[in-house]
Amino acid sequence: MPSSAKRGSQRSQPPIHFEVQDAVAGGTHTLRPIGELDLASAPHLDRMIESAQAAGAEAITIDLTGLTFMDCCGLRSVMSATKAPRFELVPGRGQVHRLLELVDLLDVLPSGRSSSSRLRL
Repeated sequence: MPSSAKRGSQRSQPPIHFEVQDAVAGGTHTLRPIGELDLASAPHLDRMIESAQAAGAEAITIDLTGLTFMDCCGLRSVMSATKAPRFELVPGRGQVHRLLELVDLLDVLPSGRSSSSRLRL
């Protein structure tokens, strides 16, 4: 396939949707990234975490169940939330869960797993 045809097909792909929902209850911010958390989108999650910390969040929960993909840049962003006084992680599914397994994060975090698959620090 000629290189111009390849470039044309790449341009026709829709942009990847990414957003972070922030639900606040009491002093807890629950951040739920949705879409693909990678090099391009991780700074958005970083800003949301920093904003929650600056607002004096007593706890930050990162809910990964809305992700379809996460790379090491996304993982770094998620782990930056562990600076909060309390941190809770809701692991994602599929590739996202597999990444957490591969880096032994599921085994390193305290075993505060409940039926809702939440991990606490």
